[in-house]
Amino acid sequence: LTKVFPLIICSSSIKNIDSDNLEGDPVLIGMDYKGEVLSVLKTNAGKYILHKMSFTTYDGTVTFSGRYEFPDGVINENSCFVGHAVNPYLMISNGNKLMALNLEALDAGASALNDICTYEGPITAMHYSYDKNRNVNEFGLAIQANSSSSSLLIISTSLIDKGAVLKRYDNIAGKVVSLWRKIM
Repeated sequence: LTKVFPLIICSSSIKNIDSDNLEGDPVLIGMDYKGEVLSVLKTNAGKYILHKMSFTTYDGTVTFSGRYEFPDGVINENSCFVGHAVNPYLMISNGNKLMALNLEALDAGASALNDICTYEGPITAMHYSYDKNRNVNEFGLAIQANSSSSSLLIISTSLIDKGAVLKRYDNIAGKVVSLWRKIM
């Protein structure tokens, strides 16, 4: 447990889950739009499991509010993850496919996962930039267009638009492995 959540010191501060039954290598530790912590672990059996939890600031208690076992083949070692900034979704890539996991419907099993769009090359990086005060709400992803160049796509943040490309920047040399928007 300390390998994944080094801030948690004793199991008495954990509610709603058997902390001795958590296993796996961390794949993602992030946050959703409400500030809940999201953690994806890869188990020794090759399964990917998402845990959703919240921290109580006054006593440090961790409360697990959801668990989701991804169907086989949905995630792999090259998958990218980013939380949607204003909706209860975790955006996930697998190859050239973009999907969204409904974080409020984890009990729905496979139907909690929604296909968004398939692009012409594998998704190598994703980033969601959101700042209400500066009027920034952008979702960018990088795709590997061919063996020597990448493309940066700024896509619609509305899930209804199914990953529609708003801006496209082609011929970026090499493979993009990380995106970050600096908001000044």
